[in-house]
Amino acid sequence: MITSPTVWLHGAGLSPSTWGEVASGFSDAQLLCLPGHAGAARLPDPSVGAFADAIEPMLPDHFALIAHSLGGMVALELAVRHADRVRALVLIETVATVRTPVSQRIQAFLALHFMRLLGPTGLAHVAGWGQSQLTAAHLHDQLSRIEQGAMMDALKAAYAYDALGKLAQINAPTLILSGLRSRQITASAARMGNAIPDAVCKVLPGGHMLHVDSPELVKSTIEEFLNHVG
Repeated sequence: MITSPTVWLHGAGLSPSTWGEVASGFSDAQLLCLPGHAGAARLPDPSVGAFADAIEPMLPDHFALIAHSLGGMVALELAVRHADRVRALVLIETVATVRTPVSQRIQAFLALHFMRLLGPTGLAHVAGWGQSQLTAAHLHDQLSRIEQGAMMDALKAAYAYDALGKLAQINAPTLILSGLRSRQITASAARMGNAIPDAVCKVLPGGHMLHVDSPELVKSTIEEFLNHVG
């Protein structure tokens, strides 16, 4: 049975509303906003560590942490810093670093390049290729709200982050979810799962926007995990 509040962290360019029905039904859910997103102030020196600094004052005493993509990197940082407070950790389409392997680093570099050229709305269009109509519309709605500078902050923070050396310090029960279509992230997530003590990895139908592609399955998988760990 879930006994702790849940804290939800969204990915780069998104907002707390991205969680939609996935977060519904959690009675004490706190959907937090990353700096530079959804009207939150940008940081003068953005990094994953600085994003974690900004989130820390909003955290309850004890909580389960659920996060997507860049939010998952921030969650990794918080789980290391607050091992005595994080009761459970759920990472969705998250990697500990985008700098390895080389193919993943290239993808991250291209995202930065497209952002410089196209801006958030143009990036939303590119990111929507091959997605379902619902997911493409969700991406367009979310990314059209963020300023280009704030999105660049988020992408640069993700590009620079490397938590590989910290993973063994995480002692919270950890669930790592990745999408069947996200082969590179799934492979990196599996390596991350091997480094986090007693982590569980699951691959679900969908892509990088897994919580939009398969919301009911993501929700039930999280609920089952949190009910098991308490």
